[in-house]
Amino acid sequence: MAGIVAPVKPQIFTDKRFCIVISPGLAPQAIQKLVDLICEHGGTHVSTKASDSELPRDVHYIISETADFPCYLSLHELFISTVRPDYITESVASRRLLPPRSYSPDPRLIFAGVTVSIVDLSDGDRDAIISGVVALGGQYSDGLSKTLTHIVALTDNSQICRDAISKQLQVKIVSPLWFGDCLKLGSRVNEEHYTLPDPDISQLDPANSIDANPKRVLLLPMTRSPSFVGNATPAGVFRKRSILLSKSLEISDFLRNILEQLIVEREGTLAANITEANVVISRFRENDDFQQASRSHKEVGNVRWLFSLIFRDSWSSPLEQLLHYPLSKDKLPGFEQYRISLTNYDGPARLYLEYLVVATGAVFTRSMRQDNTHLLTANRSGMKCTAAEEWGISMVNHLWLEESYASWTIKDVKTPKYSNFLFGSRVSSPIGQTHVDLSAMQQLFFPSDTNPPESPDGSGTPNIETNSSLASSFVEETNLSNDAVKESLPDICSSPKKELKASNGHLSGSKSEAVNHSKMPSDTENTNMNTDELFEGLKFSSSISSVEAQLLNDQPISSRAATIKSVARSRSIHTGSDTKDVSSISTSSRSAKISAATRLHEVYAPDIALYEKEKRRTGGVVYGGRKSTDLILNAGSKRLLDELDSSADERETKKPKSTRPPPTMKLLITSYHRWSVDKSSKIVEVEKKRLRDLGILTVTKPSRCTHLAAPSILRTEKFLLAIAYAPIIISTTFIDECLASNELKNAKDYILKDSKGEKALKCKLEDSLARARKNQKTLFQGWTIYCTPKLLEESESYRTIVETNGGQLLVFRSRDRARVHDNTDDDETTEQYTSNGDVSEIYLMISDTEEHDIVLRRRFEKMVIEEGKRPLVVVHKWLVDSIITQQVMGSEQYLAS
Repeated sequence: MAGIVAPVKPQIFTDKRFCIVISPGLAPQAIQKLVDLICEHGGTHVSTKASDSELPRDVHYIISETADFPCYLSLHELFISTVRPDYITESVASRRLLPPRSYSPDPRLIFAGVTVSIVDLSDGDRDAIISGVVALGGQYSDGLSKTLTHIVALTDNSQICRDAISKQLQVKIVSPLWFGDCLKLGSRVNEEHYTLPDPDISQLDPANSIDANPKRVLLLPMTRSPSFVGNATPAGVFRKRSILLSKSLEISDFLRNILEQLIVEREGTLAANITEANVVISRFRENDDFQQASRSHKEVGNVRWLFSLIFRDSWSSPLEQLLHYPLSKDKLPGFEQYRISLTNYDGPARLYLEYLVVATGAVFTRSMRQDNTHLLTANRSGMKCTAAEEWGISMVNHLWLEESYASWTIKDVKTPKYSNFLFGSRVSSPIGQTHVDLSAMQQLFFPSDTNPPESPDGSGTPNIETNSSLASSFVEETNLSNDAVKESLPDICSSPKKELKASNGHLSGSKSEAVNHSKMPSDTENTNMNTDELFEGLKFSSSISSVEAQLLNDQPISSRAATIKSVARSRSIHTGSDTKDVSSISTSSRSAKISAATRLHEVYAPDIALYEKEKRRTGGVVYGGRKSTDLILNAGSKRLLDELDSSADERETKKPKSTRPPPTMKLLITSYHRWSVDKSSKIVEVEKKRLRDLGILTVTKPSRCTHLAAPSILRTEKFLLAIAYAPIIISTTFIDECLASNELKNAKDYILKDSKGEKALKCKLEDSLARARKNQKTLFQGWTIYCTPKLLEESESYRTIVETNGGQLLVFRSRDRARVHDNTDDDETTEQYTSNGDVSEIYLMISDTEEHDIVLRRRFEKMVIEEGKRPLVVVHKWLVDSIITQQVMGSEQYLAS
């Protein structure tokens, strides 16, 4: 029949390559059935032989009934997913690509299929549990999601726990003890004994507590009932290694004891301090343990690396995987302004890149908008790539992110290898093969101590007191305060500190060393140096002359450093009994005076000439060509500064004080009949000023208003935008009364009443505002709503309205390659649970007056069905009513005919 579109099987495996491991448990008929399903749904099967010891690396998925094949771990390190055969059949049945981690055949991944959310715990405990769950096959979710399985908490009183209970989600709320016992056993423990609010094993024991981030703490025991806890049989991956769990981990005694037990059971020893350890587990790079261990060339990794070693049962360096190295507390400089999205990556590779984006300090976004700065993609296919080209968003592969993080510097996106998407290959360059740049880490986070000053006793420990006293004596002799010198020399000199040995006010050491220590920048070099650096290589055999001191005292702060250097050049450095001149300048008093006087003239001559020029301007120097605030004051100009401040205060006191009271109300007004009529006259401005005198500030932005004035429930842009902010909605009669009486009325007496409008909506305005306060602009959080080009042409405000309520509005242009999300983006973990509707429904909005485009509707329905979701074509009134009621309205009465 004409016009009937034949059903098309969803191409859920498009561009995906699969390899099946031949094993005795997998019959040839079953293998052929899997191959047929893969090919029918857009995938490619890469055949192998049973005798092959190596599997191809240019695939996305390995299908196997077991993890017991030779190259399993090497494929795991390349983020190639190994899944059971039922992954194919269940993905086809659900009409979408399912998360592969839930289908791992590896029994060591005890948290496979587990998605946890963590509340109430300290940041250290939270990071440790997340690291353990992710390393052993699980996933983490910030909030409620469709795949959330467990909430780890101390009590069930948190908001996320209450929401899960009220919505009757199939989520288990468990104590952190469940996580600990799973680690001890090496298998997932039944949650029955750990379920909150009354776990069977809860006892109060002050010796073993889990620290809560909020103010409450729940004390928990370390012992377990033997009726449901067994013993694990660990291997010796930590044999002959002494491991220190740094205090920077900031984990509770409960988790620390568990980690220590896992280390000891695997034949490791626990170090009491950094000296005894050859392996250090640290959370961040900015702490003494990390820096001392790194300088001593010891292995330094984080908790995620520790769990990875336990899983692998073999040793690997933390430098081999970027996320195994301790993180930085600070963001990667420049990345804080980036908004990065991903596409064409899936499974563990996608999760790895998500965590890496967050570790850099950039903002990771699951959906892409015009304010995104970068798109990480393995190839150029998909809607995100098309949109990125239209919006001018930089498209790069994963190497740009990895190498930027590894060296802790932003790499140039124009470098060819970052835009090489390998169109001739099925899979781009391997993910996770970039190693930490240790030289960059050393330079930035643990620079080596280059020969620090030794103590007089030769112990090698710097004698700070001796060096400081010598520097202080020099400052006192030059009549300069240490603070004043530091102000004049704000920047730290980049030259490394040299080894000095103080003895009787002279330097000891070799002559060549003394010459090197005394080197100073030339006159043309930057004179910004740190005071301690400046004095470190200078120890005078006699005090400077009074003339030199007077010259220093009279000079501006900005030029004192240069004079100090001139004085330094005129001194000789004593090395034992010998004296070595380091400058050709004469050491005589006359030469020093001439040099200082010459420098004084060079410094002041430009200022004197400029002063004479400014004196001839109207108003003089202070109130002439320059502003008083632009003066650069010398250190000795405190009197002028005080006079300037006092004159500024006098000018401020002369300003007329405003008699208006501070605004008590920020009012957004829509459809006010008086101003609509007199819009072109000056009456509007006059009445706005009158309202301002009463304490009512009229605003134009809904985000700023505290009150909204309207004659009734309206569908204007201002009304629809403002309701998301839950303002107090009053009648415009309030404005009439205020203007008529010239006094501020009580806004509570003018709350908007519109029974007719409420009846049409079948909702009270008071209830809508209550929901708006609860939603907090998240009515369409996680939603992508489509509209036709014509609807957006009629009013661009639809986009603003949807985005204000947390959603995204896209124009559907009937492209053949259109997708709701790329297949790799359609991971169940990305779909946040919301009580405001079913995110599996995708809406296309059209105008009431719009002629139906049959081809556009058919392509939209086809696109959504292929994604395993339900297409709904509705009129735009559905959006308007949903915004006013602050709840997603049912689609039945809004469906387009």
